[in-house]
Amino acid sequence: MASDAAVNEEGLVIPLIDFSRFTDGSPDERAATAKAILHGFQTAGFVYLREHGIAAPELARAFARSADFFRLPAAAKEQLG
Repeated sequence: MASDAAVNEEGLVIPLIDFSRFTDGSPDERAATAKAILHGFQTAGFVYLREHGIAAPELARAFARSADFFRLPAAAKEQLG
């Protein structure tokens, strides 16, 4: 279900999860995938999803917009909520 995707120097493991097992899998596979995602968020705070069906250009746009946001001054970010 999940394989280790990254380990930092403190030993934090960010799981790599095959999301197609949620979108295309059996009820048991869906439940196991959901459990693996929850476990990743509870332990590492992050997960890597693969086989999610999002096209590379869309991912690039999302990462670019995220970078734009984090470059904003703190006051501008605070106004957003």
